[in-house]
This record gives sequence, C-alpha cells and structure tokens, in this order.
Amino acid sequence: MNEYTSTWSLSQFFSQATFNICIIMCAYGFKLSTIQTSMVSQTGTVIFCVIFLTWGWTLIPNRPRRHKLPKGQSILLAGFKQNWKTCKSIWKNYKTGLRWFLISTVFGEAAASGISTTAVIFLNGSLGLSPLQIGIFFQVSLMTVIVGTKVSYIYIYICVCVYMYFVITYIPVLICCS
Repeated sequence: MNEYTSTWSLSQFFSQATFNICIIMCAYGFKLSTIQTSMVSQTGTVIFCVIFLTWGWTLIPNRPRRHKLPKGQSILLAGFKQNWKTCKSIWKNYKTGLRWFLISTVFGEAAASGISTTAVIFLNGSLGLSPLQIGIFFQVSLMTVIVGTKVSYIYIYICVCVYMYFVITYIPVLICCS
C-alpha cells in the first residue's frame, strides 16, 4: 500500500509540476500580468478537467445497482442517508484504524488546499512577488514533494525494519527477565 500511495502521489505532483512549468513559461514568454496569468491558469485547468474527467468517467465500468430507492424518496436524500449510515458504521466499528485515517485525510486535504491559496495571497500581497516568482516558488515546492514521495517510501520501510529488529531482539529479553 505504501508503494501504491507513493507512486500515486508522485504522479499527482509530477502532473502539477508539469502544468506549473507550462504556466510559468506562458507568464514569462508572453510577459503576462497577474490577472492574465491567472486567466491562462484557469483556462488550462478547465481544459484539462474537461478532457481528463470526461475520459475518466467513461472508464468507470457499469455495475448493477445495489440498493432499491424507497418509494417517495428522492435520490439526493437517499445518497445522503446512505452516507450517514456508512459514517455511523465506521465510527462504531472501526475505532482504531479507518475512522482516524478518514478524519486525518479530511483535515489534511483542507490544510493543503488552504495553504496553497493563502500562500499566493501572502507571496503577492506581503512579499510583492510577481506571478513568475510565485510560479517558481511553487515549482520548487512541487519538486521537493516529488522527491519526498519516493524518499518517504524508503524511510517508512527502514523504520519498519528497525522497529521489527528491536521487537524481535528485545521483546524475548524483556519477557525472560520479567
């Protein structure tokens, strides 16, 4: 799972870095202002989303429905009710693993989104950086994250090996001595 997660993060941040390079080149090459750079960025985002979300949607296989819609209930409310039942089930039955993973994911994603938005405002408003300089700032950040996705996989592997070494070596000693 760690390898899959690090590979997914690598591809995600590599795609963002590639898109960021394209925006930086447009801003630098065409001498775009802040507003023009944001317009080019949003246009590129819309184009990529239309293409890849449509393509991804077509790749989802058809499946038969698993639940029958109760009579007199809207599909919107039925979806929310099913999600609520799932949340209650996770909260009740998965106290140590899945519950905390999902909570950390919610707050982690919100923090990551908030930082990128706030960073642009701070870098432009307080530090007076140009769109090109802000783009380079984020490019450096993305490149270090790309390196970190693979390093973290190796780091986790090393930590697990060291932990297992101590468990195998010292637990029998502690059991025998007590």
